[in-house]
Amino acid sequence: MTIIDVQLSKLTLSETNQARKKKHTEAFIAELAESIYSLGILQNLVVTKSKKKGFYEVVAGGGRLRALNMLLETGRLPEHLQTLSVRLVDDAVAFLASLTENAVRTNMHPADEFLAFQHLAEQGKSVEDIAAHFGVAPVVVSRRLKLARVAPSLLETYRQGDMSLECLMAFTIDDNHERQEAVWKSLSSWQHHPHHIRSLLTKETFETDHRFVKLIGLDAYKNAGGTIRQDLFAGENSDGLYLENTALVRTLTLDHLTEISERIQADENWSWAKVILDNSDEAGDFEQVCPTRKELTDEQELALEKLRTEQNELAHQVDELPMNSPLRPEIFQQLSQVKNEIDTIYKQLDTWTEQVKELTGVAISVNRDGHVEVTRGLATPQAKKQLNQMRGRDQSASNKVQRIHSEALTRQLSANMTGIISAELMQSPRSALAVLAAKLGDDLFGHGFSRDTYSVKISLSNQTEILHSAAPDFAESKAATEIERHKAHWFEQLPKDDNGNVTSLLPWTLNQDTATLLEFLAFCTASSLDGVQFHEDVSVLNAIAQPLGCDPSEWWQPTEASYLSRVSKARIVEVVTEVLGAEQAAPLLPMKKKDAAKQAETLLAGTKWLPRPLMITEP
Repeated sequence: MTIIDVQLSKLTLSETNQARKKKHTEAFIAELAESIYSLGILQNLVVTKSKKKGFYEVVAGGGRLRALNMLLETGRLPEHLQTLSVRLVDDAVAFLASLTENAVRTNMHPADEFLAFQHLAEQGKSVEDIAAHFGVAPVVVSRRLKLARVAPSLLETYRQGDMSLECLMAFTIDDNHERQEAVWKSLSSWQHHPHHIRSLLTKETFETDHRFVKLIGLDAYKNAGGTIRQDLFAGENSDGLYLENTALVRTLTLDHLTEISERIQADENWSWAKVILDNSDEAGDFEQVCPTRKELTDEQELALEKLRTEQNELAHQVDELPMNSPLRPEIFQQLSQVKNEIDTIYKQLDTWTEQVKELTGVAISVNRDGHVEVTRGLATPQAKKQLNQMRGRDQSASNKVQRIHSEALTRQLSANMTGIISAELMQSPRSALAVLAAKLGDDLFGHGFSRDTYSVKISLSNQTEILHSAAPDFAESKAATEIERHKAHWFEQLPKDDNGNVTSLLPWTLNQDTATLLEFLAFCTASSLDGVQFHEDVSVLNAIAQPLGCDPSEWWQPTEASYLSRVSKARIVEVVTEVLGAEQAAPLLPMKKKDAAKQAETLLAGTKWLPRPLMITEP
């Protein structure tokens, strides 16, 4: 036998020298194609010369040939597999070679193949040497070596058929065997999915699309000594990079924002400047003093006109995208950039007097797109009172209603409330059907913009990301866990293409029974609830929550992170007094705010106290 390189297009299946008469099933070929896509060809095809000049007939490896052509037809064939290293035999022994491969052998399990590659590496052979020997790309060897380094107990689970290859691939993101085994043990059967495994193994890392990473840049992180973990099996929509030193990322972000804050404070004469890395960092201690807005200059008006035109053109491009066409993220990135530029112009119009600046300051933070956000004119409660007295409008003596919670905290609380109601609604298909029918009926009969007590707020798109953005504490909440459980369940049920993406659902829904459709409808409707609000009233979703019998206190607790660190110390004392009495609250008065918040968390545990945005009332 001789090893030669042949283009895939020059290979055909031999009709006369095939010992195997029964063809592999399409399902087997599809599974084999996925294996070849991830790991390459594990065993050379055996060929003999064809009567057609320059072509070769495959006498052993017909299944692999079909799988390769399947990848080629779907546009997924890796470049390094377009030319193959094959074993050339004489025509006289072609049938015998086919018979030998199909009869005189015991199939080697892929797990054993991974370990065999590892053994070669341990003998001193380089990745390139192994790749050249087997006629595969170096990345294929690297992937097999990664798989070989997964915990032996998990490799055995895979070998026994109790774990999919995709799940095994997910474990390669972390080489720590104890963590791998702990994660697998913690998963319920419905969570045996690569997404769950990766998320648990990388929860202490930052991906490259994290807002802090977008701000500082990957190069700055590397130059500062930061390490990166790479997922060799990442999907097409991910670069598979995970930044391991999250503390370093935060430090670099803090340094960058501190430099900006010091410059703004000096240039604009503010009393103070503060960096806020997380939305929970004392943001509730400040209130913004309303600025005076200047008139637009001619240059600003011209710039706004150009930006509005660009914004409309981009929006038109989105509208013109054909149904089911691939998304074009660059358009949405441009839209985001245009919006930021428009916002920047309007913020330039806001002015504060020097008298106001002497008592107020600036907060610098990072938004979800990785852009620096500057909020000017922030005042502590004491400074705000001084300003009001200076203006002759002492609000302590006025009848004006004061905000208890900042807009940011109100958004956080209402986002948690939305998540709670969503989690409850997912478990009540009949209620979800009633909610959706009410929404469609309101829109159809002209009441879609009503704001009465029974109006239903639904945005027919996934609102989960908005909840995470509005509420930094939502990701770790009981409601978020429940929603994720339902999402994973349905993701497993829905049809997918070769890349694991959900395909058109109409053929699937038409084949489901009514009970399944109602359960799926409940999940979709609940995921579309739009309840994030700025005003300090009961939830706009109150009319949905009340008939569900929803009890938010079973889902949310007033902890330091969720509430107490976001309000003033006076408010902390007020809440404890309201729930437990003045005597219990008295020890909090001399404490620093942070200590008072921690003590209040202990005192309020189990009391079922709720702030107004989390209360349910009779509609």
